[in-house]
Amino acid sequence: MTVELLVSDFDGTLATHRGGWSLLWTLFGTADRGESHTAAFDRGEITYAEWCEQVVKDWQARGVTHDDVRRARDAVKPTLGVDALLATAAERDVPVGVLSSGLTDLVARFDALERQPAFTIANELCFDAAGEITGVTARVGPNDKGDLLRECCAEQGVDTANVAYVGDSYSDLEAFATAGTAVLFDPSPAVGSEAFEHADRIIEERDLALVAEAVFGR
Repeated sequence: MTVELLVSDFDGTLATHRGGWSLLWTLFGTADRGESHTAAFDRGEITYAEWCEQVVKDWQARGVTHDDVRRARDAVKPTLGVDALLATAAERDVPVGVLSSGLTDLVARFDALERQPAFTIANELCFDAAGEITGVTARVGPNDKGDLLRECCAEQGVDTANVAYVGDSYSDLEAFATAGTAVLFDPSPAVGSEAFEHADRIIEERDLALVAEAVFGR
């Protein structure tokens, strides 16, 4: 199989932190409320868009600004080997995209790298001219990645059989089932056995250069 497109999760995969939302609510002092909203979502009491809105309202109440989010973004650490993965893909003229149920505001950390993802599909915070949070645009929920990956492939003119997807958590299951090559990278402790069943490659060591080898060969 020839890989014509590489799509990756962000939190826990291209970046070292496991969850972008939880990273921010920990930094902004709203973790208890965030976890409460998550429990309500898991019980089916609120939609994913409502979950996003409630989390962001908590940040609004704390006076979180664009500068606060920017400082968090600048502290995000790319995973070991990300440069090698992006370089290998570039050598083979394979676009690399990000599909994340996290936030574009954190993915923007990669703007500082020599090579950046060709596109990002994620949720996005909204700010007014003064830098105050005004809301959130919810695009990617934990069960949306399969459909979004198919849409992405259609836009890129690539058959899903020729796309490789890299992820680490339960929110990647739909994408794993859709992609021609599914790479489970440094699995999250809560990922569950289903992810292992869907994975074509499993990388236990936290080094994205190994993903490059698994997807493209040496």
